[in-house]
Amino acid sequence: MEFLSAVLVAAFVACVILATKSHHLKFTAKGYSGAASQSAHRIPRPRIGEIAIFSGFIAGIAMLPSNAAAYAVPLLLSCIAVFVGGIGEDIGRDVSPKTRLILSFISALCAIAIFRVWIGPLGSPYLNWITSTLLGATVFTVLISGGVAHATNLIDGLNGLAMGVCMLFAGGLAFLAYAVGDTVIMNISTLLMCSIFGLFVFNFPFGKVFLGDAGAYTLGHLLIWLSILLVARNPEISPYAILLIFFWPIMDMLFAIFRRIVKREPIGAPDRLHSHQLMMRGLGLTYFDRAQRKVTNPLATALVLPMTAVPIIAAQFLWHDIGQSAVALLFFGALFIVTYRSLFIVILQRASTRHQRTSAKKNTVVADPSVTPAE
Repeated sequence: MEFLSAVLVAAFVACVILATKSHHLKFTAKGYSGAASQSAHRIPRPRIGEIAIFSGFIAGIAMLPSNAAAYAVPLLLSCIAVFVGGIGEDIGRDVSPKTRLILSFISALCAIAIFRVWIGPLGSPYLNWITSTLLGATVFTVLISGGVAHATNLIDGLNGLAMGVCMLFAGGLAFLAYAVGDTVIMNISTLLMCSIFGLFVFNFPFGKVFLGDAGAYTLGHLLIWLSILLVARNPEISPYAILLIFFWPIMDMLFAIFRRIVKREPIGAPDRLHSHQLMMRGLGLTYFDRAQRKVTNPLATALVLPMTAVPIIAAQFLWHDIGQSAVALLFFGALFIVTYRSLFIVILQRASTRHQRTSAKKNTVVADPSVTPAE
């Protein structure tokens, strides 16, 4: 019952946001019409969809069994700092990426203080030294938590992408929790997945309501902490299986950092070279016209989501084996790099070909003797 309630409440609040958008759109539609260099949208839409998601999540928590609610409520409280920073950006207060990242670190510290849990041994004698002390484990946990929250925000660039990926994460954690008999994490993860779905139907494929920065950062925080709690409660789960679940946004973020270091740009600088943006651009250059963004945007999401799901599925079979899950992680990392580079090369070739054709048409028109200037 709690899962259905989460979907219905989230959908209802999304409807309210849409019905009242004429009253708040000037505050809640930041980032359209080129306002952000990495934006894939040109029509103003409300970007406060997180209000719908967390309304559904809170409604569902009220119906959870007491043992699950005892984890869900403090977990939600730990999100306050990162949520406030994100919502400030969503309503046009210009909260910098650096500030939002710091607030995500603060939320991570709050979760550590509340649950007295942090990332433990990493399953390798070469890496265990990182978390061998309380200080090292705390710093590492804060960095991973904030990094995943930030990475989740970076993939929020297409209709349904961030929410679809987060639903896959939540579903992957729920199945993993079911495999080890942890009904608490299973119920909370399933509830979060249902809450996201209540808004997802308004965002994909037509983008009626967007997930704002508060939603992306907070969902990333919630999901990584559900995984940290899952491993802490069930030490037999390989930490590399958890990395497989969160593989796509983490790899995309690391690749973005690498690009900016190579170009000697600030690490937090926005760009339009994330994997999902390349996918949309490749579709526009290969099969569609550049103006057909209403098609290429959701289609790119439909192509990226199955790619995101593959390592999550692998984690369901390898969660009990540290060695195999580590090898799988390396394999998917290499595959990501090869796929990204191949897509990048194809886009360069297509863009060059299209430019040459456009130039040739212009030259033909100019050189055509039948075309005479007006008298």
